[in-house]
Amino acid sequence: MIQFCEKTLLYTDGVDRERLLAGGPLYDATLWNIALIGEAANHIPAAVKGLGPTIPWRDVVDTRNNLIHHYFGIDDNAVWEIITVHIPALLPQLRGLLESLGESSR
Repeated sequence: MIQFCEKTLLYTDGVDRERLLAGGPLYDATLWNIALIGEAANHIPAAVKGLGPTIPWRDVVDTRNNLIHHYFGIDDNAVWEIITVHIPALLPQLRGLLESLGESSR
């Protein structure tokens, strides 16, 4: 999850809303990584999720499901909010969880 969050932020660093939402490879790569964040979250064991109770696990998985199953109905405002608000908030939580587990890999 950390890796996909980092990629999303790297790809969109310095990119304004209009450029991102104009479509193309940048938009596609961004959506793909957001979906992968949710896919990875879906595979985190419940015991580990319990160690990060403030992480919005269900919302992360639901976002993935909405992207994958409703491609033509994607809310661009929501995508922009995920990139600019939710991922920057999620990343330190995930890093903290990983640190608490004593893990050095992602």
